[in-house]
Amino acid sequence: MRRETLPLVNDYMIRYLTLADHIQVLNLCERCADYIELVTGDKPGPETVQSIFTELPAGKTYNDKLLLGIFTPGEKLIGILDAIRHYPTEHEWYLNLLLLDPAKRNLGRRLTPARRAPMVQRLRRKNVYRFRGLGHLSWSGCPLSGRS
Repeated sequence: MRRETLPLVNDYMIRYLTLADHIQVLNLCERCADYIELVTGDKPGPETVQSIFTELPAGKTYNDKLLLGIFTPGEKLIGILDAIRHYPTEHEWYLNLLLLDPAKRNLGRRLTPARRAPMVQRLRRKNVYRFRGLGHLSWSGCPLSGRS
């Protein structure tokens, strides 16, 4: 079980999600019911949580799945980032899901370039130079990525 954490602004943190977090994942999905219903056509439930933990593109394994939770200082889950490494091509990561608690949205505006840089550097150490998903937003042209 991976338990590495990455601190964010105001003592928020990111860490790998595990099955032990399934109740918090369900609670977050219920708070984001408008989005879940828009995408799936159904109300969030246990099957929604199961798909978050298990959904993979053809040919990928769980070693390729990066499922991260964004937590408040009090350990409340307020966001999920699900990315697939090296998909659809090598050195490209696909953003499968970015789910944020409606009450906590717009916190990213406080994330200064100095705080973003370590995250981008960690991805570059893993030889990630493009990050796509959600309409194929790309980091390949991001000034912090070192690629244009």
